[in-house]
Amino acid sequence: MWEFIKYCLICSLIVPAGMFGDTLPEGVSFIDVIVGCITWCVLTGLAMGIIWIIGIIAEKIRKNKK
Repeated sequence: MWEFIKYCLICSLIVPAGMFGDTLPEGVSFIDVIVGCITWCVLTGLAMGIIWIIGIIAEKIRKNKK
């Protein structure tokens, strides 16, 4: 499982380098780029979910103080 997570994170770090014009390392395939993009989407969704939950908790704390 950890090897897959490590692979996804490496692919996600390759994508921005390719977007800004750096040459991709040898052996990087189209599948690696797709996995990197999907990983970015998952990490973005996870971050947005965490921020949403923090907002709900802060709102409940604020309502209980009044």
